[in-house]
Parts: sequence; structure tokens; C-alpha cells
Amino acid sequence: MSLPYSKKIMIFVFLIIISFSASVNYFIKLESYRNLTSDAISISSILVAVLGVYFGILSTLEEKSSFFKKAKRYGQNNNIMVGLIKYIGLNVYINLGFIFITIIYDVAPHVNNRIIRILANTVWLSLFLIILLGTTTTVNFIMKIYLFKDENNQRQES
Repeated sequence: MSLPYSKKIMIFVFLIIISFSASVNYFIKLESYRNLTSDAISISSILVAVLGVYFGILSTLEEKSSFFKKAKRYGQNNNIMVGLIKYIGLNVYINLGFIFITIIYDVAPHVNNRIIRILANTVWLSLFLIILLGTTTTVNFIMKIYLFKDENNQRQES
């Protein structure tokens, strides 16, 4: 189960990000992102911390939220929880991989070949956009769980 979106949507978004990154790097002719590496590592580290906080919030929500109570009635609470944990874990691993690639990118020698430079910059920018999108999606999905109101329970309580 690939939460919060299907694999087709995730692949489509990934291809759009790659296309956008390649277009930016080809048409704007950016030389390098080397000046941004320390900032990118800082942002990525903050995003890993945010994902960790939301992982903790998710475990609390599993017991108390009306969303998970309703999901439990349909026998889907474990599927949703496992899917969310996998999605958060995937985002953490992508963030850590991005930090590792950024360090390598920063210490690698400058390449004069424009195609290799465009390719490296495209991969780097794509990963950066993917971690931003992944973290935003995680935060958005958990906020929807937190703010979920079960219409049936509200009617019964009234």
C-alpha cells in the first residue's frame, strides 16, 4: 500500500520534477549548486527532524484520533498506519541519501563537460524537490488525519 498517493501518481510527479529540473538546468544554464550545499544540508536535516516529530505525532494519533477510530471499524487502521510509517521512512531515507549526495557533490572536482554538469545538477535539484514534496505531503496527510471529523459520531452525540 503506497500512501498517501498511488504509485502511478508518484511516478508521474517524479517525471514532472525531473523534467522541470532538467529544463531549469538546461535553459537557465546554472553553473553549479555548490554555493547552496551547506544550506541544502541544513534544510534536509530540519526536514528529517520534522518527519521524526510527525512520526511521534502519528503514533499518538493512532490511539486518539477519530480518523483511526473510524478506520478501525473498517479494519483498515493497521494498513493505513503501516503505509504511513513506510512513507515517512522512505522520506527519511531519501533525505539522508540527499545529504550524502550533497556532501559528495560538494567535494567532487569541478567538471567542465556541460552535459555531465546538467545531469548532476538535474539529479541534485530533483532530489531536493522530491524531499520538499515528500515532507509537505506527509505533513499535509497527518494534518488531515488530525483535523478529521467523523460526521456519524457527531450526529450520534447530538
